[in-house]
Amino acid sequence: MKTVLVTAIGSATVDAVLSSLKRNVNLIGCDIYPRHYLTGVDSFNKFYNVPLAIDVKAYTKAIFDICTQNNV
Repeated sequence: MKTVLVTAIGSATVDAVLSSLKRNVNLIGCDIYPRHYLTGVDSFNKFYNVPLAIDVKAYTKAIFDICTQNNV
C-alpha cells in the first residue's frame, strides 16, 4: 500500500485532494493547527502538527521526519 502525506489539511482544498486519491492508500495529514481545530482530520490514518513553513529549517525537518517515519 502506498503512503501519501497531505500538507495543509486545514485548507479548503483538502476535500478535493482526498476525493482524488485512491481508497487503498495510507493517508497522513499535517497542519500548523492542532487536530481539534480541523474538520475532516478523521479521514486520515495519522495526523501530525507541524511548525509554520516560515521557519524553513523546522518545517523541513518535520516533513522529512514524518516521511522517514512513515515510509512516504
